[in-house]
Amino acid sequence: VFRKIDENSLLLSVVPNRTIGDFAIYDVITGDKKVYNSTREPTFLATNISDGDVSGGFIFISCSNTGLWKINSGLTTFTRITVAGVDDTKAYQICVKDNGDLWVLFEGGLGQSTDLGVTWTIYNTSSTPILSKTGLTDNWSNCYAMIIDPVHADDRFLFVLNTSVNANDKWIWWSRTLAATNPTT
Repeated sequence: VFRKIDENSLLLSVVPNRTIGDFAIYDVITGDKKVYNSTREPTFLATNISDGDVSGGFIFISCSNTGLWKINSGLTTFTRITVAGVDDTKAYQICVKDNGDLWVLFEGGLGQSTDLGVTWTIYNTSSTPILSKTGLTDNWSNCYAMIIDPVHADDRFLFVLNTSVNANDKWIWWSRTLAATNPTT
């Protein structure tokens, strides 16, 4: 996964396979590469990175065994984000809308933050609107990719799953006003 950090030259690189504990920053003008992990200063404690994105000048890294991390633009401060209503030690996917809203799939729900991770709204099997669909909400870690419509006001999502042998159960579409669905063909 590559994400633009700025409008000049920096790219965030994340291998989203949930077994690697580092990420890299590339400068496409100079060719420089810096890797961040638990053996470098400053120490980054995530070990099973699942995704990454950028919003409001911050880098956000999701990790399937330590949760969501917020990293400042100077790459000197790594803060684990706490989120009520979910198991915030397990963050599987992350997307940022064009308006800067941060969306993270945690164990137990889909979280939305409009203030760079300070406060959260959680969507799950007990929320309104409800997010409930077999294959996702019975095992949130089944989701291996999450894509949001970057501009639509209804926050439309596609969840790609690593589950089931039935091809029709490999993805789920959801929006805040319509129920989760699978393809019919």
